[in-house]
Amino acid sequence: MAHAEVEAAAGATDDGGATPTEVLEFLVSLLRYNDNAINGWDDSDLRATVVAALGTTKVRPIHTHTPRATTFLSHPFSLSCQFSP
Repeated sequence: MAHAEVEAAAGATDDGGATPTEVLEFLVSLLRYNDNAINGWDDSDLRATVVAALGTTKVRPIHTHTPRATTFLSHPFSLSCQFSP
């Protein structure tokens, strides 16, 4: 049952096609607070399902524009190495 719930949650999207923040927080919390130290059950298959579900989520890109970042990124990068014996 838990596997189906995780997969269903990961498939939820908002009007823009992105995974809602609440769903992302739910999936991450399943991993963060998963503690089987007091029982003998192996739930590695459920953890694998959660990780796979996170991989199927659709997150909106964060668009930020700052003049400094634009200036920094507009300069080409070069790397030179000199080795001395």
